[in-house]
Amino acid sequence: MTKSRKKKRNKYQENRIKVLKKRIRKSLPIMAIFAGFCLILFLSAGLSRLYYALQDMPWLKVEEIEIAGLKKVERTRVLDTMGVSRGECILNLRMGLIADRIKQIPAVKSASVRLDMPGRIVVEIVEAEPLALMKGGESYYLMDENGTLFDRSLPETSRNLPIITGMCSPRLKEGDTIPGHNLSRVKELVSALNESRSWLPPSSVGECKWSLSGFTLVLGERGVPVEVGQESFFKKIARLKQIIATLDERRWTELVTSIDLDYSGKAYLGGTFPGPKPVAGQEKQSS
Repeated sequence: MTKSRKKKRNKYQENRIKVLKKRIRKSLPIMAIFAGFCLILFLSAGLSRLYYALQDMPWLKVEEIEIAGLKKVERTRVLDTMGVSRGECILNLRMGLIADRIKQIPAVKSASVRLDMPGRIVVEIVEAEPLALMKGGESYYLMDENGTLFDRSLPETSRNLPIITGMCSPRLKEGDTIPGHNLSRVKELVSALNESRSWLPPSSVGECKWSLSGFTLVLGERGVPVEVGQESFFKKIARLKQIIATLDERRWTELVTSIDLDYSGKAYLGGTFPGPKPVAGQEKQSS
């Protein structure tokens, strides 16, 4: 019998075990990614169930909303703007986003919102302070220092504020803003009037009419027009104080029909006087 020959091993052929190990090593990253993906799915499912379970927890539901700092803004308006309902889960709420919503109310200068566990939301509001009362058409609106019209009002309920007429459109509405160049003039005039309250109370200035030539103050029960132009209001109103003192001294106050202060260091008075006018004037200079 002839013996079977052993099959010679090809010395250039890799060992099967080594090949298998190489394949396993190459597939390890894919297996790890797959295992990680499965783990993420598992954790996501678990967290999702936990999240929905937490939403049913009584201590995570909104039970009370406290709003501090309200003066003129109605509480119902703030609540409607917040968009938060009683019993809503606090996990669905973003305090910063709620505060930003409240700030969209023109009468709100600033707002902060915080969560007071369990189930209590605290809102702190700072309302805008009125600088003047602006008239447009038949409507009156309070204006803040930024020139924003934030609330309807009436002259009789805003007696301490200057009433600015002729500057706003007849279609005035809440949230409108005054252009910067006009706002700076209003702020300077209001500051000058506020500085003069000791001798020129707000009740004595009926309105501040705006026109292309500037502001005209309407003074007293007789409505005497006092032109102050577009600038240098502090100096002009200080000059008005001197004029009023002179008129009172000479008992000519009731004789004056108009005062024009829109001059450089001078003034013109209209009226019928028994003698020379108390303040001499020259040709009017452009402002």
